Amino acid sequence: MNGLPEGYVINYPSTTFDSISLAQLAEVSPAIEPHCRDVLLACKRCAQALGHVDYAVPKLAYEGLTVEELYATFRAWRDQHMPAWQRTWHTVVATHGTDLRADIVPRVLPLFQPELRAVFDQNALLAFLARLLARLGGDLTALPITVENRPMPYSGAVYRLEGGSDIRVVVNANLQGYYRYFFLLHEFGHAIYYCHCPRSELLLDSHLSREIMADLWTQFLGSEPVLRELLGVPEATARSVVAAYLEYQSARLLLYMRDSMFMLELIRDPSASFAAVWRHVTREWLGVEDEHGAFETFDFLHPLDMKSYVIAQSLSRRTFQRWHERLSDPAGVGTIMPEMIAQLYRPGSSVDWKDKFNF
Repeated sequence: MNGLPEGYVINYPSTTFDSISLAQLAEVSPAIEPHCRDVLLACKRCAQALGHVDYAVPKLAYEGLTVEELYATFRAWRDQHMPAWQRTWHTVVATHGTDLRADIVPRVLPLFQPELRAVFDQNALLAFLARLLARLGGDLTALPITVENRPMPYSGAVYRLEGGSDIRVVVNANLQGYYRYFFLLHEFGHAIYYCHCPRSELLLDSHLSREIMADLWTQFLGSEPVLRELLGVPEATARSVVAAYLEYQSARLLLYMRDSMFMLELIRDPSASFAAVWRHVTREWLGVEDEHGAFETFDFLHPLDMKSYVIAQSLSRRTFQRWHERLSDPAGVGTIMPEMIAQLYRPGSSVDWKDKFNF
C-alpha cells in the first residue's frame, strides 16, 4: 500500500450528520441505490465464482472471522453499550423535546461537544502529542513523520511513502477541538506503526489489525492522567471529560455497528429493500425507529470494512488498559512505548491479530 492513504475513512461522526440532514440523505438514497446494488451483485458474483455462498464468507474468513462470530460479538458489545446509549438519547429527548425516532441521531454526538470543546485547544495539539510521546518513552522529533493540515473531503489520511523513513500524516484543516485531536491521534497511530513494523509487505498486519493499533492512540483522550498531567485539566473537569468521552464512544460504536450490519444484511440478500433493511437494523442495533430510509454509503466503497472500526474501537480500549495505570506512575514513565513496539508493531502479521489483542 505504498503511496495509498491509510485510515481515511473515519469521517462519519464529524462530518455526515453535521452538514447533511436525514431528510436530505433520504432524498439522495433512492437515487444511488441502484448503483449500490450493482456493487452488491458484483461482490456476490465474485464470491460465488470462487465457490462461496456470498461475499461475506470469504471477506471475513480472510480476517479470521465467521458471519456467526461477527453477529455474536456485535450483539455482546451492543448489550454492553446500550445502557450508555439509552442514557444519551433520553437526554436528547429531554433537551430537544423530540420523539424517540431517528431524528435523534444527529443530535447525539454534538451532545458531548461542550465538555470536549472546553478542554481540547487545537493550537496545543502538536505540543500535546510531543508530551504524550515523551511520557510513553518516545521522541516526536526523532520520528520520520510529517504532519500537515489540508482541506479535504475526509478527516485524515496517512501516506507511507517509505516505511520507516518517510511517512506523511494529513488532517482535515476544518476539524476543530476534540475531533482534531481524535483524528490526528488515529492517523498518528497508523504512522507510528509504519515507523516500527516489519519492512516486508508480507509481514504487514491486516487492515483490521492496523485499525485497532491506530485507535489505540485515540484512547489517550479518555484518560484522566493524560488530561490532568499533559493538558493541565483540573481533576473534576478531567472526570467530566472522561465521562463525556466514554458516552460519546458508546454512541459512535453503536452507530458504526448499525452501519456494519446494514451492509452485512444486504450482502447476504442483495435483492432486499435498502430502506426496509435500514429501518430493521436501526431498530435492532440502536433501538430507535427510522422512517427516513436514509442509509450510510461508506461500506459500498469498501465492502464490510466498517465492521473493522467497531472491532478497532472495542479492542483498542481493552488493549489500552494494559498500560493505563502506568501513565500516572513515575516508575512507568518511558516504559510504555518500547512495550507497544515489541508487542504490537514489530511482530507484524507473524502474530495473529486475535492473539495480539486477546480477541
